[in-house]
Amino acid sequence: MTDKETLDILYLFASNQARGGVKIQIEHCNRFAALGHRVQAFSPVSKPDWIDLEFSWRVVEEKPFGKSLPACDLIIFGFCEQAFIVASTAIAGGALPIYFVQGDELLFANPEEAPDETMQTLVEATHASLKLPYPILTVSNETARRITELGGARPTVIPNGIDWQLFKPANVENDPPRVLCVGDELARFKGVTEVLGAMMILWREGLRFQFVRASPNPNQIEDMEFPVEFHERPSQKELAELYAGADLFVGASHVESFYLPPLEAMSSGTAVVCSDLPAVREYALPGDDFLAFPPGDVPAMARQIRRALRYPKLRRKLRERGLEVAARMDWQVIIPRLEKYFREQLDRKEKIREALRKERDRPTLPWRLWKPGDEPAVE
Repeated sequence: MTDKETLDILYLFASNQARGGVKIQIEHCNRFAALGHRVQAFSPVSKPDWIDLEFSWRVVEEKPFGKSLPACDLIIFGFCEQAFIVASTAIAGGALPIYFVQGDELLFANPEEAPDETMQTLVEATHASLKLPYPILTVSNETARRITELGGARPTVIPNGIDWQLFKPANVENDPPRVLCVGDELARFKGVTEVLGAMMILWREGLRFQFVRASPNPNQIEDMEFPVEFHERPSQKELAELYAGADLFVGASHVESFYLPPLEAMSSGTAVVCSDLPAVREYALPGDDFLAFPPGDVPAMARQIRRALRYPKLRRKLRERGLEVAARMDWQVIIPRLEKYFREQLDRKEKIREALRKERDRPTLPWRLWKPGDEPAVE
C-alpha cells in the first residue's frame, strides 16, 4: 500500500444542489482536507452556499467537462458522462480515476421502460459506463448488486457516515407532535406527495400534528387541509435543527442506494417511519429501529405514522434505537476505511491505467464524448 503521506485528490462535481450525493462528496472532501490531504473540486457550476467547504472549488466552463484537469494522484467522479471523458484525461496526466457510484434512478431504471428517447439514452449510457475498467466504489450492497447485475466489476462497498457534531439530539417532545419530511416533490421517486396523502388521511381522522417540509427547491404544493411549515434549501445547520426539533421523520422514497435522511433523523434523536428499502436495512432493522411500510403504499404509511403519533412510548423507543444505529455510522469510522481503499487502489494504478488505454479506442457510449486525436489537456 502506498506510503505517500499526503494525497492529491481531485473530486468532480456535476451539481451543487442540496442533495444527498453532492453532500456525501463534500463530506469526503472536507474530511480528507482535515487530515492534511490536498483536496480540490472541479465543477461546471458555482460552489454551493448551503454547506461549508474546507477545500478549494474551481468552476470549469470548458466543454466537455472533465477534459482538462490538473495533475493529481486520484480523480473521483460519479456520473456516466464523466466516465467516458476522464479515462483519457487520467491517462494523459498520470492520475488514477475512481468511479464513485452513489446510485440514482438511472442506475436502477430499465431503458425499455424510459418515458422518452433522451431518458432511454441516459439510462443506457449509465449502464454502459459500469463496464469500463475502473475501480468502482459504492455506498451499499444493494447498489453493488445492481452494478454487477448490469455487467460491472464487483465494487468495493464503503457506506456513508453521519456527522455527530452536527446531527445531534435536542430531546424535545412537542404537543402536538412535529412531523418532518425532507425531499423534493418534483423527484417523484422520493414519494413526497405520498407522504402528504398519508398525512391528509390522518388529519381527516382527527389526528393533530405540526407538519414540516424541507426541500432543495421552491414549494410546488399549496392549499393543503392541514398547515405546512415549509423550508426552502435550508443550510446544513438549519436542517440539523429541523431534525432535532421534530418528533417524527417520515421518508417515502421508492429507491435509494443509501437512504441518508432516515439516518440523519436517527442521529438527531428523531423517531423514523420510512419505506422498507434494502438500502435502509443495511444499517437499521424494520420494526426495531424504524417503522416500515412498502414503498408507494400510502394506507400502510398512514398506519405506521398513526402508531407513532398515538404512542409517545413507541417514539421514545425508536429514538433510543435510532441513536444506537447512528453511533455505528460515524464518519470518524468511515473515512479511515475510505483512505485505506484509496491507497490500495493507487498500488494498482498502472494496471488500471493500462486497461483504460485499451478501452479508450473502443467507446461503448451511444454517442462519442471523446474522439481519438482530441487529446485532453493536463495543467
